[in-house]
Amino acid sequence: MKKIEIKDYYDLETQSMLRVLYVGDQLFDWNIEGTEIEKAKRFCKSEESRRAIHANIQTHFLHCFSSFMGREVTLEELNIAIEKGVIND
Repeated sequence: MKKIEIKDYYDLETQSMLRVLYVGDQLFDWNIEGTEIEKAKRFCKSEESRRAIHANIQTHFLHCFSSFMGREVTLEELNIAIEKGVIND
């Protein structure tokens, strides 16, 4: 079991504060560029397209987090882990 938490992090590259995930003492360095968010917003002409983009982002995030952990992690597992403050490694 490893500690998992959401912390504030100052990104020197973007010179901005971010909310990030730490697993143990390792930063899970993942975010969406602001320009990509703006592009996605332009394509969101309907609730259906907004849901599809959200699902795509969620899938990509979970794929990256699973790779970071070295095993598959589900959204439900991640949410419970964040709530409890620990995750199986």
